[in-house]
Amino acid sequence: KKKDPVITFLLRCGRTPLCVAANYLEDEESLNYGALMEWKNPFMDK
Repeated sequence: KKKDPVITFLLRCGRTPLCVAANYLEDEESLNYGALMEWKNPFMDK
């Protein structure tokens, strides 16, 4: 089982994973994938 320190940090900060994005950036280690994360701003009125 592998862990990604950036995604772990974002999850702990309240981000929600939405999807995996193919061909997001040129990066061999991630096979060009990225994670789309959502942060609901608690300071914005709905």
